[in-house]
Amino acid sequence: MCPRHRPAVRPVRTVTSTSGQGVNAWPCWQRSSSWPVGVDTHKHTHTAAVVAAATGAVVTQATVPTTPAGYQQLLQVAGRHPGQRVWAIESTGGYGAGLTRFLAAHQEQVVEGDRPKRAARRHGAKSDPLDATRAAREALAREQLAQPRAAGHRAAVAVRLAARRSAVQAATDAQRPLHALVVAAPDTLRSRLRGLTTPRLVSTRARLRQRTDANLETAARPPPPWPACAPWPAASSC
Repeated sequence: MCPRHRPAVRPVRTVTSTSGQGVNAWPCWQRSSSWPVGVDTHKHTHTAAVVAAATGAVVTQATVPTTPAGYQQLLQVAGRHPGQRVWAIESTGGYGAGLTRFLAAHQEQVVEGDRPKRAARRHGAKSDPLDATRAAREALAREQLAQPRAAGHRAAVAVRLAARRSAVQAATDAQRPLHALVVAAPDTLRSRLRGLTTPRLVSTRARLRQRTDANLETAARPPPPWPACAPWPAASSC
């Protein structure tokens, strides 16, 4: 953790972002003895770059797998440089969540690193080591740095909201083809199904049965994803 002190040039300021997360300035990064570590996170690998605060030069780079052994290797690589150390990690709530938890358990200071700007990516070479270096240097140059999102109850609520969004999207995707089939159905069948609400449409469709006198287009229409027990469609019901 950076010690609290009064810097000679920049004042220490604490503000609160719109999301409720605290955002703190870390003047100790300006010391020549500090070593910001930028991490470019991916699903299977993380690439880290250790930068000297005094010059901005890259002193060490490493790519490790996203496993506890890989996290330990990154910690060992960064530990070769004594002094203040802060980790600027991209996507601390996504691909970098495991590394963030590991570093927090080892009393390491972690801040949220922004993804590189598109202009920088477009006009310069794109590689994981370069993205890690940019993360460290951009965090080094900033007066205010965002902290990773809190775990615990907030993370539990985020999981529930993600599950709800997925369920709502799945239900919407399943309803659309059902209504589309009704719109394009033959008149005999469409007249019985049009204007029904989705629950009524599903229950009515479940009662439909195949008729021997149904035309080819009516008999050939595929069933929607539910319910699987009833064939689609028919001109009569049970």
